[in-house]
Amino acid sequence: MTQTIEAIYEQGVFKPLQPVELAEHRKVVLTVETSGEESDADAELLQLLDEPFELGAKEPLNRRAIYDETR
Repeated sequence: MTQTIEAIYEQGVFKPLQPVELAEHRKVVLTVETSGEESDADAELLQLLDEPFELGAKEPLNRRAIYDETR
C-alpha cells in the first residue's frame, strides 16, 4: 500500500499532519520531499554561499581568511 502523508519533523521524529491507517509498530519506508517553503529557504542559502564567488573570491571564506583580511 502506498500513501502520501504530510508530516512535520521534530526532535528526530516524523509527526503526521493527518491520521495514518497503519497498525502500531508497523515498519515503513519513507521518501522525504521537502515542501516548497523549505526549498525556497535552501535556494536562498545557496545564493548567499555563492555571493563571495560572484564578488571575485577564489575560495570559500572561513574564519582564518576573514582574520587575515582584517590584519
